[in-house]
Amino acid sequence: QVLIVDNYVPTVTLTSTTYTTQEGQPAQVCVTKDLLTASDIIGVITANPIVASNAATPLVQFKNGPYPFTIAAGVRVTCVNITTYDDKIMTGPRVFSASIGQATSTGGAVTMGNPSTAQVTIVDNNVIPFSFVTNNVPVPKNANTTTVCLQKLGNSTQTISVTVYTTPLTALPGVDFTPVQQTLSFLPSDTIKCLSIPILDDGIAFTGDKIFKVGFNTSSTTLYPKGSIPESTVTIQDQSVVRVSFTAPIYVVRQSQGPATVCIVATPRAAVPVTVTVVAGEDPSPSARASTDFSAGSYVITIPANTPPQSPFCTNIPIVDNRVALQPNKTFTVTLQPPNSRVVVSPPSQVLIVDNYVPTVTLTSTTYTTQEGQPAQVCVTKDLLTASDINGVITANPIVASNAATPLVQFKNGPYPFTIAAGLSVTCVNITTYDDKIMTDPRVFSASIGQATSTGGAVT
Repeated sequence: QVLIVDNYVPTVTLTSTTYTTQEGQPAQVCVTKDLLTASDIIGVITANPIVASNAATPLVQFKNGPYPFTIAAGVRVTCVNITTYDDKIMTGPRVFSASIGQATSTGGAVTMGNPSTAQVTIVDNNVIPFSFVTNNVPVPKNANTTTVCLQKLGNSTQTISVTVYTTPLTALPGVDFTPVQQTLSFLPSDTIKCLSIPILDDGIAFTGDKIFKVGFNTSSTTLYPKGSIPESTVTIQDQSVVRVSFTAPIYVVRQSQGPATVCIVATPRAAVPVTVTVVAGEDPSPSARASTDFSAGSYVITIPANTPPQSPFCTNIPIVDNRVALQPNKTFTVTLQPPNSRVVVSPPSQVLIVDNYVPTVTLTSTTYTTQEGQPAQVCVTKDLLTASDINGVITANPIVASNAATPLVQFKNGPYPFTIAAGLSVTCVNITTYDDKIMTDPRVFSASIGQATSTGGAVT
């Protein structure tokens, strides 16, 4: 024979660690087993007093028992009703313990598991307390409204009116919020009622958090006392940011008329000063060089508290004037650095340094002298150093005079090209003269700058 031995031992436990009932109503406490069984499990539940400030009194608020139970073979759960009494006195909730006293079966061993003891709360139905759902309600200052909810902690057979009102603390009525005094009507089936409180945004940043309180009154504090949260605090959170931006994407300054004035504006109005730093630095592919074209560095701008939005505040960035004409325009970058994450800055801007110098070319003298047959050296000068060459021509021309020189007899007309190199101030040309082998008085002609140009810009 093969003997199959049943080695399963069922465990019985209570279905919960807590149970709740109204005073005068039975407290239903349930027992469950973890396995189906072939035999009934029988046992008892006992109700016992506990040591607590709100302990229920045997035979006053509850009956000790014992309360027998049977978990039939084919079911998992059974319940017993523990008797409670309505003491007609407003005592608040009272508690006692319910325990599995024993559990046995004719089919074999039974063990008691955890939980085997639970706390039973008898709700005092002589009062219906009201309480706010939460004691603190955070709300952003730009949220427009906030919602505060009041709950009824008990059952009622009639409609109850509760007046909810606001009390200012650091939040100002009419500035930070709209005061409210509103009556909420709780029908017998209602448990929670909510109301909206308007939140006002004054449009000013960095004012700090503001708070006000919400309280309530009932028609009878004896029948409807304030519960665990008698008032709620609304915190209007200042999560505002200030946006600071340059007033232009490009600032233009003439090389000879520096410094470069760079301006910023902020929005919205701030309740405290806002300080940002303008950093002047070379472009990634620099054209303007620090120290040779401009003064790189950090320039601090402070916008005073309560400044109207979009009011410009400026700083001056020195421009280095090297007095060199015909330079290409140059740029450098200005960047805003915020003091913290609540100041949001715009993208960088650029400063364009415009070369406004126009070089002037002149002859170095109003008269030149040479021997016939020798070249007449005529020189041209510029009044500024230039970054580009200046090219031009000098022409030799006859003049009206009794001793006028004759072209191709005493001199050659030209033209005579010249170049004043970028790094030089003067250049000369040699005008050809001829020896006519005839004794004449000194002869004269004129030499003129026919034209002067540069690829770098205008020349006068």
